[in-house]
Amino acid sequence: MPGYERAKKILRQAGARNIFKTWYIATHPGGTVKIGHLVDSNLRTELENLYVCDCSVIPVAWGLPPVFTIICLARRLSKYLLHYDTA
Repeated sequence: MPGYERAKKILRQAGARNIFKTWYIATHPGGTVKIGHLVDSNLRTELENLYVCDCSVIPVAWGLPPVFTIICLARRLSKYLLHYDTA
């Protein structure tokens, strides 16, 4: 089963009714919530306890798989949250 069909099935099971497919589906967009603009260096937004940790924080769309970078960001964020929570 192609990735889009699998994702569509999961979304329908979760209750989604209108599912749209665009040309962005096969890319790795970035830069919609840039670090330093809408999130700080700790990935924190202006809303309390809301963090963003995906490819949207990367300043520009790479066109390359950002998985390793996102894993590193998630690891860094988890360490920050562990320290922040106990402070």
